[in-house]
Amino acid sequence: MRTYPDCLPCLLNNAINMARQAGNDESLPQAVLEAALKLKPFRGGVWDTFTPVATMQTWQALTALVGDADPLSAKKRGQNEAALRMLPHARRHVAESPDPFLTALKLCILGNVFDTMVGPLVNPSPQLLQDLEAMPLDDANVTEFRRRLAAASSIVYLSDNCGEVVFDLLFLETLKRTHEVDVVLVAREIPTINDATVAEAVEVGMGTVARVIGNGDRRPLPSTDLASCSAEVARLLTEADLVISKGGANYELLSEQQVTAGRITYLLHGKCRPLCAEHGVQPGGLIVTNG
Repeated sequence: MRTYPDCLPCLLNNAINMARQAGNDESLPQAVLEAALKLKPFRGGVWDTFTPVATMQTWQALTALVGDADPLSAKKRGQNEAALRMLPHARRHVAESPDPFLTALKLCILGNVFDTMVGPLVNPSPQLLQDLEAMPLDDANVTEFRRRLAAASSIVYLSDNCGEVVFDLLFLETLKRTHEVDVVLVAREIPTINDATVAEAVEVGMGTVARVIGNGDRRPLPSTDLASCSAEVARLLTEADLVISKGGANYELLSEQQVTAGRITYLLHGKCRPLCAEHGVQPGGLIVTNG
């Protein structure tokens, strides 16, 4: 998925959001924006840059300006704490559902609402759980996803944001009650925006349902690049019966590659017009698509 015209103002707005959340210095958003506007993707005439790469470049500008490799660490902790406060309610809601798998699936996608990159930190209320029932998913894609899960004995799960990772935990708990499957969860090796690192995934309890490893990428790329991940991750992605990929940034890179073709399912929250248009959903919609 290449850069659309819509992506540029979105990326610049994300850069401003990152800067505002990194500290109280009101000069920082302007400095980060000026640095971003000097980058190749924002100068016009270049449309072959993947948006996660542009996000990485603006993140690198921010971390250089503040002298901190993880300036959103406190925000990420807040995201995980907010999600963990909801977890007991979410577990009960899933357990009482007529289709626990489908409810947990919807919730793990909607958990992306914790994404600070689309605005200030959100603290969803339990009303979020009630809203799930009215949110549709494409029946054909969900049916195919169920079929793939039933046939899989090994899964690689590519995580996304803090906060959201708590609902990934709930989804995997629900899945493993009915499926005997080995799961390896791949988190970010080093901090980048509000994505979950290995330590942050382990802190919320992910180690109880999966083996948690880093992606091996020494760059702060908020995505999964097969060319720069570790040899172990590359092997796992090649050999796994099924790859489950969370988030738009992972989708943007992996959907362009063939290594996981026929074995990857993307779980996405429709946060932008290009993604919604590509998958035929309304803004805020839930997306399951099988690659």
